[in-house]
Amino acid sequence: MKKTNAAIKIAGFLFFAAALAYLVIYIIQAVNDPFRTAVAVPYTVRDSAEASGIVVRDEEVLYSVYNTIYISAGDGKRVTKDEEIAEAFNNTDDLQKAVRIGELDSQILQLEALTADDTSAEDMLKLDARIDSDILRLRRSVYERNLSGTEELALGLRTMAFTGSQSREKVIGQIAELKKQRSNLGDAGRLITATVTAPASGLFSSVADGWETLDSSQLDNLSVSGLIEILKRDPDEPEFALGKLVYGVKWYYAALVDQKDCQLLKKGQRVRVLFGRYYNESLYMTLESVSSPENGKCAAVFSSDRSLSDVLTLRRQDAELIFTEENGIRVPRKAMHVDDDGKTFVYVNTGLQAERKDVEILRDMGDFYVVKSSRLKEGDSIIVSAKRLSDGKVVR
Repeated sequence: MKKTNAAIKIAGFLFFAAALAYLVIYIIQAVNDPFRTAVAVPYTVRDSAEASGIVVRDEEVLYSVYNTIYISAGDGKRVTKDEEIAEAFNNTDDLQKAVRIGELDSQILQLEALTADDTSAEDMLKLDARIDSDILRLRRSVYERNLSGTEELALGLRTMAFTGSQSREKVIGQIAELKKQRSNLGDAGRLITATVTAPASGLFSSVADGWETLDSSQLDNLSVSGLIEILKRDPDEPEFALGKLVYGVKWYYAALVDQKDCQLLKKGQRVRVLFGRYYNESLYMTLESVSSPENGKCAAVFSSDRSLSDVLTLRRQDAELIFTEENGIRVPRKAMHVDDDGKTFVYVNTGLQAERKDVEILRDMGDFYVVKSSRLKEGDSIIVSAKRLSDGKVVR
């Protein structure tokens, strides 16, 4: 028994000694021959400037003398002169009744179209595909903050979902019930006491914020002090406004920019303007004017004839002015090598071998470089450190 215990102790000691020796050797090797890698990831470098200003449009507030109004024009949609943009009602009950009549008319038409023929398995597949498509359209409209038409789209989805879960006979019975409800509500036209029409052609918006008196004529020869005075305004939202009309297709962004960045601005220049979380994509705008500097700032006025309907709700706004942009790959500074001819390159761990890949440095970012290369690809394992590296050398 004693011999057995001694053997176990000796075996344990030997195992511990072997593990300790392995750990010591590993540490010594790691110190003398460190091996580290980093994944090649894409990186974008920009020459840009920060700006803070205001969006300006030529627009007019539309007022209503009626207490109960239903806006029939779509937000961001162009209307023509004398086109209806709203309907007036005596009271809220009449308005709700008219809205319900419109819903019933739409639902009846949709159900009748869906049950015009016998529903086959193929028809059901088509119905499912249409439901999926409309759900995506609804999600996209909400994401893009384009809410015009979403009510009708949502109603159509409810109708199709109901149809898909019921037999054709039950749907026909439902149509009859909806027609009965529709008949009991009477004529919607008799509920409308007046219509409001557009005084001119333009883009309609249901949002009026009080800045509508600021127009493009006030941007002529704009100075820093003049823009600061504009930005100090705090207008009240106009009372009794049902929305506004925006005229033309051109809109403006007047902004304060640091004096050092103004040196990069030239009249007529096309500049990418990024409005951040309030607008998903950058816009190309033309520099209309740039003022003389005052207190380290200048006033720049940009214009665009694109995407007017997408920026109808923008007003006081910070932005990033992007002058140049390059896409490359991020490389740790310690991974960069230079050969005798002055060419820059990195080693990549490829199949347990070091592989040389030439790169061109786009930007020195301090701790790392941004490079471009026809050979270095996103996801490559860049060797940051290893002892006595060479092309083709076996590495761990």
